[in-house]
Amino acid sequence: MRIGILGCGWLGKELAAGLVKDGFLVKGSTTREEKLAELRDLGIESFAFRLNQLTKDAIDFFKVDTLVIAITSKDIHGYMHLAKIIKASPISRVLFVSSTSVYGKVAGQHTEESPVIKSPLSEIEKVFMASTVPTTIVRFGGLIGYDRQPGKFFSGRTIPNPGGVVNLIHRDDCLLAIRTLLSQGLTDDLFNVCASEHPQRGAFYQRATADLGLEPAKIESAPEVVSSMVLSDKLEARTGLRFDLRID
Repeated sequence: MRIGILGCGWLGKELAAGLVKDGFLVKGSTTREEKLAELRDLGIESFAFRLNQLTKDAIDFFKVDTLVIAITSKDIHGYMHLAKIIKASPISRVLFVSSTSVYGKVAGQHTEESPVIKSPLSEIEKVFMASTVPTTIVRFGGLIGYDRQPGKFFSGRTIPNPGGVVNLIHRDDCLLAIRTLLSQGLTDDLFNVCASEHPQRGAFYQRATADLGLEPAKIESAPEVVSSMVLSDKLEARTGLRFDLRID
C-alpha cells in the first residue's frame, strides 16, 4: 500500500516514520525545503509545497492509495482545491486529522453526534464529509507528550475554566489510533480520540506544573465553570482501544 502523509510535522513525521518501519511505501510533505533531507533520511519520499501553492511536482505526491491529512492550515479554499485533486487522483481512502475544538466551550458530554460550533475547522470538515472518496475524520483532544508538557501550559499564568475538565491525548496514542484505523480499513466515519480520564482542569494543571518544578499556575478567585467532556466510546467500540491519561 502506498500512503501519503500530508503534513510531516510534530504528529505526521512520527506517523510516517512508523509506517516506513512497517514496510509501507510512504510519501510525506512539508512546507519547508530544509526538512526534505531529514524526511528522506527516515525513508520517506519527501515533497515540499504549500496547500495553496500546489506545483506540478507536488501532484506526484498524490499518487498514493491512502492519504492522511495532518496539517494545521485553516485555508478552506485550499482544502476545497485539495478535495478536487484527491477526487482526480488514485487515492481511494482519506483520513483527516481534526480536533475536538469543534465542540467549542459548551457544557456537557460530547459524542460524534453532538453539534459543533461554526468555525474554519468545522467548515473544513464539511468539505471532506461531502467528498465522494471515503473519508474518516479523527477529532483529537489536546495533544500532549514529549516536548508538549501540560505543566508548561499555564506556569505562572491563570488557568481558564479551572472547574472544567481536561480532554487530552498523548501523541503515541494518536499514532496508535490512526494506524489501527488504517489497518481496519477506512470508511466514511468520524471518531473522537481522547484519554478516558478527565480530571478537573485546575487541579490537573497545578499538579503538572509542580511536577516540572515550574512557577505554580494560578486559580481565579471566581472561576468560570464549563464542564465540557469529550467521549471516545465509539472508537473504543470499533477498535478496542482505550487510552489512559499520561504525560511523558
